[in-house]
Parts: sequence; structure tokens; C-alpha cells
Amino acid sequence: MLFSKWCVEQGLEYLRDPTPVIPKLTLVFNQQVELSRIIHDFLGQVFTPSKDKGQGKQWTELSLSETNTKLARWRENLPSDMMFKKSDISADMLQPNVYSLQ
Repeated sequence: MLFSKWCVEQGLEYLRDPTPVIPKLTLVFNQQVELSRIIHDFLGQVFTPSKDKGQGKQWTELSLSETNTKLARWRENLPSDMMFKKSDISADMLQPNVYSLQ
């Protein structure tokens, strides 16, 4: 009770909520890690010597298809506020740091 009153007096009402707030940056970081794993796997498949690569073009097409499927699934699982939409960006409000993250 005293803590709640003190929070109100100090203008810190948000501290009264006992539920921990998880920053959205965690979601962004987790999605970046997952994207990095997909890219790592793809680069490992393409640039690592293997007996399976004897098929040449077929192997490359299969590898690209698998990577494309993983990337599409990754994009579908993004939270809606993290999805890139061209309509969200106007030329006068373009911020290069935000645009590069998207």
C-alpha cells in the first residue's frame, strides 16, 4: 500500500504493475537469430564440400528451394508489427536506421 502511494506521488505509476514487461527488442533479437540460423545453414550447404553435390544444378535448385521455404516460414511467423510494408514508409519520414532493420 505504501509503495503504491509512493509510486503515484513520484509519477511512477507503471511500477505498481507486478507483471514484468518484456521488451519488444527481445522479439526482434530472436527473429534475427532465427534468420541468421537459416542463412548459416544455407551457406554451410553451399560452400561445404560434400558427396551429395555431385548432382550439380539439381542439388543447387533443391538447396535454394529449401532455403526459400525456410525464409517464407520465418517471414510468416513474424509478429505483425515487425513485418515490412511499403505502405508504412513515406519518402519524407524515411529513417535509414529503421529502414535497414526492416
